[in-house]
Amino acid sequence: MFDEKGSYKLPFLVLAVVCIVLSVAPTAFIVVTHIERTGSYQSPILVSGGGVVQSSGTKPSAVHYGNLGLKDSNDCDPNPCVHNGNCTDGINSFTCTCPEGYEGRFCEKNINDCNRMTRKGGNVYLSKHLCANGGTCIDKVNDYECYCAPGFTGKDCGRNIEDCTEYSCLNGGTCKDGINSFSCHCPAGYTGRICEINSDDCLPNPCENNGTCIDGVNSYSCVCLSGYAGANCETSESSYRDCAEIYKNWTQTSGVYYITPQGAPKAILVYCDMTTAGGGWTVFQRRVDGAVTFYRNWTEYQHGFGNIDGDYWLGNDNIHMLTSQGHYILRVDLSDWEGNSVWAQYNNFTVEDEEHKYRLHLGAYSGSAGDALTNARPVYSNHNNMYFSTYDQNNDKATRQWNCAKRWQSGWWYNNCYDAHLNGVYHHSCSYKEWDGIIWLQWKDKLSLRTVSLKMRPADFQN
Repeated sequence: MFDEKGSYKLPFLVLAVVCIVLSVAPTAFIVVTHIERTGSYQSPILVSGGGVVQSSGTKPSAVHYGNLGLKDSNDCDPNPCVHNGNCTDGINSFTCTCPEGYEGRFCEKNINDCNRMTRKGGNVYLSKHLCANGGTCIDKVNDYECYCAPGFTGKDCGRNIEDCTEYSCLNGGTCKDGINSFSCHCPAGYTGRICEINSDDCLPNPCENNGTCIDGVNSYSCVCLSGYAGANCETSESSYRDCAEIYKNWTQTSGVYYITPQGAPKAILVYCDMTTAGGGWTVFQRRVDGAVTFYRNWTEYQHGFGNIDGDYWLGNDNIHMLTSQGHYILRVDLSDWEGNSVWAQYNNFTVEDEEHKYRLHLGAYSGSAGDALTNARPVYSNHNNMYFSTYDQNNDKATRQWNCAKRWQSGWWYNNCYDAHLNGVYHHSCSYKEWDGIIWLQWKDKLSLRTVSLKMRPADFQN
């Protein structure tokens, strides 16, 4: 009701009812959900628990009493909760139940998942600390994402990316993974980040005496100048007395080498046979193609002649110095024009000096050629203990009035001429049968042979 001043007054009956309800039913209450104010009022309006909304003021046009069956409006219509929040209506109020990741009265706030607390192993962490190894946390809706530092991956950047592949390190290098990197442990002979560089083992040059260094993989080889040998060309060939010493101390490859026999004034070139019968043979005579004539004078036979790589005679002085160094054996290798080959070997081989006319001494025979040097058919053809003869210095024992060397055109240890004639005329024929040829009577009679070589080696040689 309104008084004359326009103020609204609650009827006494209403107040009485309210008071009765409050006193009789203490569990009952009046809920004012909302008030439509259209005028002024002076009487107080009671709400739940006896509170006063307002004792005077603008006149309400309607009061809704929830407990009295009066109308209560729906505050969740329309839904004030954003991000799909669930609204629960109250009396002149509402409550938003927010989905995961949001908070606030209207679910309007995205929860910063990088700052929320996380419990792990009994410890509490900020989620941003879960981005390990320097990762950066980026907030998302009910989630977070880690931007990992280079070299790491995984949800929380906890896994080191494997930087090693089968192609990371070259030339057999071993790859070791790092953080956004890798390193290579290179095998011997290689360097570089990925073992791509072959170390130059020729720096500095290890080859002595101007030898040329050839680089390898963790190795090198030296190409030595003529006259030097050894892994680093440190040894002069002339330091070896014969091919047997070269075989034992330097190389086992056949070829031309320098040696210095005991008592020799200087080094001499010889051909070393490193393959026949165990190798180590010093070759002092060879006939292979007839390119060199052996019809020579005393001085030429004394000092030697021919081509070391082909037909040659080493020289009687050199043969004497070699056989004077110790006990030597003589080997004779022969072949015919049909490809057949035989050999003869004699121990206790020596040749005396020029004063004794290079006298030949031979011991026991062995071999497949037959003995044409010490067991000749007529005794006067035996070559053992014979002196050397040339056409200009005849030391043979021929009973006739002739010079064997001049008649048969060679220098040799003639007796009453010969049964073995290995310095004879070279005939390019498979059927030549004259006395001036290259002959070993005990094998092919007078048939001239195709090749022959005379060589020596110490009797105690062992390969």
